[in-house]
Amino acid sequence: MSKQSKNKLMLPAKVKDVLGHVGRNIKLARVNRAFTQQHLADLIGVDRNTIRRIENGDPGVSFGLIAHTLWALQLDQDLQILAKPENDKLGLSLSRANMKRRVRTGKLDDEYDF
Repeated sequence: MSKQSKNKLMLPAKVKDVLGHVGRNIKLARVNRAFTQQHLADLIGVDRNTIRRIENGDPGVSFGLIAHTLWALQLDQDLQILAKPENDKLGLSLSRANMKRRVRTGKLDDEYDF
């Protein structure tokens, strides 16, 4: 079994669910625009089977192709919210926990230049 095949099998169920959900959203966006799979495939330069794989949430489809598909559907602004630092509750919490507890002060001059 190839390394890529093993990686697909090792995906957590939650990740597979998210990919399926994203694929269904992309399909809905395509249908709402009255695009056929072939038309969307032509827009991004792939075959219709790749669009089918994207819409089915296939984890083997590259992130670049998903991004290109979102661009073709004019949904690429959604990519900008992925992993936004201000939405990373765990990261922010860990960052605060790792901040130095004490701040050292240097020598203060007696003169201030305001």
